[in-house]
Amino acid sequence: MNPVIEAQAVQLVRLLKAHQATKAHLFLEQTHLPYDVQDLILAATRHLSKYDEHMLEEIIECYASTSSFDERLLH
Repeated sequence: MNPVIEAQAVQLVRLLKAHQATKAHLFLEQTHLPYDVQDLILAATRHLSKYDEHMLEEIIECYASTSSFDERLLH
């Protein structure tokens, strides 16, 4: 697994376990992922019964390259 994704997952789990959804959203903004991908990641975490770093790594990796935005809008 990519070490950057691992670090992002650890931070997200820490924030979500502390019930700090707003800070989790702000953290994802700082990762420079497209907004639609950030929303997909957060929506996927809502369906988890418990927060696990490995599961979040898989979610982030799955959605990180999936954006519906035009490539020109990302730069």
